[in-house]
Amino acid sequence: MNPAFARPITTAKAESAAEAAYDATLVTRFNAGDESAFVEIMRRYHNRLFSLAHNLLRNAADAEEIVQDAFIRAHRGLANFRGDSSLATWLYRIALNLSRNRYWYFFRRRRQDSLSLDHSLKDIRVIVRFARDMAVRIRRSGAFTLAMGAHSASVRIRRGKGFIPPPPPARLH
Repeated sequence: MNPAFARPITTAKAESAAEAAYDATLVTRFNAGDESAFVEIMRRYHNRLFSLAHNLLRNAADAEEIVQDAFIRAHRGLANFRGDSSLATWLYRIALNLSRNRYWYFFRRRRQDSLSLDHSLKDIRVIVRFARDMAVRIRRSGAFTLAMGAHSASVRIRRGKGFIPPPPPARLH
């Protein structure tokens, strides 16, 4: 590490203690009814929480939603904030938990296997690769043959009930 950029440990601890003390006064002001204290908390921690959520989700819109949800939860729970940890840690954990929940929600719904409608058609290679990968997954899973089997079974049932006429007999040459 370059000594010109290194901060002494005592300075870092002093800054951290000063931030924690200022956060404690903001929490006290908010619990006393001063809404501007919460606006100050949001201003101080918005970028940190956004960076955390964006690093996990890789999507700016989802990260912004996570930050908003984190601040909503913090606003609801700040009256019960005990101060066992710093305000920064508490907010960080709220945002981290929300980000993880959102990530696994999207993962279970295979969002990573989807392509946005806003995707540029100029990059045809990405679209072709996406379509090829999806076709391979469908073929491997057997979902297509299962669906076609269910379709042909339903057609046979409907034909048996007289809803669909049978196909014409095949001609042999």
